[in-house]
Amino acid sequence: MDERSAPTSDANPDMAAEILNQRGRLWSLDLDGQNPVLFEPTLLPGDIHSFLLENDRLWVAGETLGCLDLKTRGFRQFGLREGLTSRDIHSLAFADDRLFATGDAFRLYQLEPGASQWQELKLPQASLSTGTGNPCLVAGNRRWLGYVAGSALLYDHASATWTNLAKLRQAHCVAADESSFWFGGYQGLHRYDLETRALESWQPPTAIQGFNTFSLGSYQYVGQRSVPAEAVDRMSETIRSVLKKLHEQRGLIHQEKLNHQAAIDPLHLNYRMPEDVTALAQDGDFLWIGTSSHSGNCLLVHKPSLSLVSRCSVDGGITCLAVSGRDLWVGAAFGKQLLTRIERQPLLSTPRSQWLSLIISPEERSSLVHGMSTRDQAMYAFYAGDDATVAQLLGSVNPAKASLEEMFLLAFAHDALGLDKPELTREWYNRIASRYPDSPWAKSAQEFLAASEENHKLKARQDRLLTKYDLNHNGILDQAERAAMERDPAYQREEKAVRQDELDAQLQAIFKKYDRSGDGRLDRDELEAIRNTVRMFSEAPPSMLAGRKILVAPLLTRDFPPAAQILKKYDANKDGALDAAEFKALAVDIQKKAQLQ
Repeated sequence: MDERSAPTSDANPDMAAEILNQRGRLWSLDLDGQNPVLFEPTLLPGDIHSFLLENDRLWVAGETLGCLDLKTRGFRQFGLREGLTSRDIHSLAFADDRLFATGDAFRLYQLEPGASQWQELKLPQASLSTGTGNPCLVAGNRRWLGYVAGSALLYDHASATWTNLAKLRQAHCVAADESSFWFGGYQGLHRYDLETRALESWQPPTAIQGFNTFSLGSYQYVGQRSVPAEAVDRMSETIRSVLKKLHEQRGLIHQEKLNHQAAIDPLHLNYRMPEDVTALAQDGDFLWIGTSSHSGNCLLVHKPSLSLVSRCSVDGGITCLAVSGRDLWVGAAFGKQLLTRIERQPLLSTPRSQWLSLIISPEERSSLVHGMSTRDQAMYAFYAGDDATVAQLLGSVNPAKASLEEMFLLAFAHDALGLDKPELTREWYNRIASRYPDSPWAKSAQEFLAASEENHKLKARQDRLLTKYDLNHNGILDQAERAAMERDPAYQREEKAVRQDELDAQLQAIFKKYDRSGDGRLDRDELEAIRNTVRMFSEAPPSMLAGRKILVAPLLTRDFPPAAQILKKYDANKDGALDAAEFKALAVDIQKKAQLQ
């Protein structure tokens, strides 16, 4: 093995050793694709980001932008004198017979045919960014230029206007044909049709999170005899936060299902598309697609039919693709083989009968889901809001051997939002609490159980009111039926009692949160903490509060008094703090004053 690690001027250095410290040099291969050699190392700059062939001229961009005449071997360098104010040039492309170059600080330059001076083309207002995985790129055809730097912008030479593809974010690569621009990124593959001005996307499937939170944060303490108490508290809060988010997400899923009156596909199994497209190459009616997975996948797509023709794998994440004659050249960021040559014809000659549509049909999606393990099917059904399927899949689980994840899934499936079987919800949450006492899972289970039972009462009341006042039996209360209900003295008494119970529960939750000492009282500092929170929400714009569940909602007022005034008026036993009854008296007065305003 050649152990050299510094760049060398040898005609044929060891390529693997050469790129250890320097990756910006240009290499060439002979016709059989063997024996890479440095290409004109004395003429070309030492740091090249990109290059472009134009007949007998080779354009290179990097620390210098220049042009090498391949016949005379004369190299011309362009700089500040020729209109280039950028220190680094990142990429090159031809569009409308002009050469375009991207510079640092989001500068774009153009060179007219036969001209020697570069002109800067001003970019429109856009959210631009560059960095790792977010390069600055250009591509073009006879009329249009595409510019990518976080956002994707298209320039129409005919009208001298820009189009901002605001919905397309973090594109990693771009390629153009005569009718479309193609983009790849974290969210799969995208095509912008230049005639219809429509953006079409083929997004990859998504991942869904399980309930197995045992290992959250604990890996760093493996092998240690003890874990610091602060770390245990942090892990406990993290676990409860994850479970709370899952619980809240489930509510959103059910609401989405209710709004659309249709099944939900949580994995988004819609397209055969990898999640991180990092390279594209045009090949007539075909498009080559590279991904950044460790075992880099290279896909061949037939553009007119949107069919997946064939695929192959290379070692390492793919960073670039190029078509040349009979071969496809694949560059990788890591792995044993940084450059791979693949013969195109065997992949292009795949019979049409073996092509697959990029679009996954509902029947195929169903088959894919039913081919999953029981556990994965249950998780899929949970995120699809299909509680009946969750209960069916896990119904035969032995309660004594059920996993933590299975117990949570079954508790959720039977709660008020799901199948509304409170006895089974109570059974599974209580099993979690008894098996893992004093744990974050037990605390979360107790909170979820309390919320489910409250929701069950609310749902039962709504059903009862519907039975009594829905006179036309259409399943909803129309305006006349609701007005009649609200005039009924029995309903008025019941509603008043319900509102009081809700207020008591809210005040109890506020008291519990701000009684940081746990002594059953709110002292001066704890009251000031409540006041600060109330003032923050009271002064916030309505748009910030929309859709948020605010714990201190019963206390919201711009005139919330200081702690000293509160204690002076409401501390009946003069112990320097408010107990629950005294705190309720404060809340009642605040609500009365709010009703008068």
